[in-house]
Amino acid sequence: MGLAVFFLVIVFVPMFIAVAGIIFVKATKLVTGCVFLDKAGDQVWKAFVPFYNNLALLNLGFEKKSALILFIADIASFVLMYLIYFATTLLSGIFSSMESVLYGSSYHGTPEMPAPMMIISIISMLIVYFFCFIRTVVFRMRTYALARTFNQEKWFCILCLFFPLILSIILCFKRERYTGDVIKLFGPKGTDNYDMA
Repeated sequence: MGLAVFFLVIVFVPMFIAVAGIIFVKATKLVTGCVFLDKAGDQVWKAFVPFYNNLALLNLGFEKKSALILFIADIASFVLMYLIYFATTLLSGIFSSMESVLYGSSYHGTPEMPAPMMIISIISMLIVYFFCFIRTVVFRMRTYALARTFNQEKWFCILCLFFPLILSIILCFKRERYTGDVIKLFGPKGTDNYDMA
């Protein structure tokens, strides 16, 4: 009985906390997306469509070309991140199968990973972390741009880069209206657009 309770506490409680955290973040992003689209006078249904919701929110804060480039960077990072993960898992299985073929089915091998697979795993892990970093930067830039287009003070916009989820919730409850002054990242700066500085 004591071992079963220990196992439940060690395994399932952290898993429950992680799943609850993921659900909270996703629900918060969905609700704040609905509020931002509604405040901007856009259609709220866009917040419920996966991937398109990100493009709709990027279009609120950035001009069309900048929003599209950031959207493509985000989607490409998402796809490549999972492709690399899948390829690494596949290669791990191939190396494991080769080891059992070379040394026989009775060979259990050493606990170490083969050197080529270790190198591939380290490189793929670094690449996946890089793509996660790109997705994080796009999310933070989006929150910063939304704060700018909802006429927030400079300090609030800068804090959005560090605490995007919390401040997007706060921004939903503020009464400022959508100004439509979007950020232009690429090309010559227009008179009606903010620059990133």
